[in-house]
Amino acid sequence: MLSEYVGSHVIRMRLRHLTPGEYTRVPHPLSALFNEGNVNEDVFYVMGVPADGSCMLHAILCALSVEYCFEYTAEEKREHVVRLRSTLSDLLRHGDRSILPSSIDDALAEHYRNVVQRELDDPNAFLGQEVATVLSNHYHVNMFVIRLAPNGTLSLLPDFTPLRPRRPSLVLLFRDRHYEPIVCLQQGRNPWVDGDNDVRLTGTFRWHDPLIKKMRLLHVLLTKYNKRMRDYALNFGDLCSLTFRELADLYRQVAVA
Repeated sequence: MLSEYVGSHVIRMRLRHLTPGEYTRVPHPLSALFNEGNVNEDVFYVMGVPADGSCMLHAILCALSVEYCFEYTAEEKREHVVRLRSTLSDLLRHGDRSILPSSIDDALAEHYRNVVQRELDDPNAFLGQEVATVLSNHYHVNMFVIRLAPNGTLSLLPDFTPLRPRRPSLVLLFRDRHYEPIVCLQQGRNPWVDGDNDVRLTGTFRWHDPLIKKMRLLHVLLTKYNKRMRDYALNFGDLCSLTFRELADLYRQVAVA
């Protein structure tokens, strides 16, 4: 019975921001979400990025590039995101619709473009969800964002960006107005400590990876069937602890309700 899985899953994780380059193991119950189907003993970490208003950009770049995480100095990262903000703002200013939400019509496009441009043009402005779709389209990635509240409860931010099949997917942790990437250290070893150059750190996941298949199912349950899910009294932490098969069974129950 699904009632066996109902619980008060909270994270006892320090809410301070990690310093850039610092990392910590993904805590329970998120570890259950990430580790199912993990046959290679990979280890998942939350990575620290600069908290300068461009943390979403830093998180994306860190997920896409190990070199950005560990080889760029703090000043180089700052200069890099300032240039990126300017580049993206110029694309919007010149009418590039390829990075706008595909569903937006011409009337809303101008308003949306102006809102996003204002955020991008101020190098100290916090980049929030309004900019997320522009970044998702620019880098050709999907973004799943998990929110960690001050009380330790978890939630999946719905419809953070449109999900496109076959695009690589990133998973970000959002807490206290700060985005951090969740990355996979393949084979569970640290190349900087162990001196093993074959070990690879990545923050991009394929559409059919076990983690993303599970995230996609969670996304459907918590968006399309959100009202029906209330009857099951399951929070996101509870759902993280379910296996993919249990989630699929729950989906079938909810879909026919």
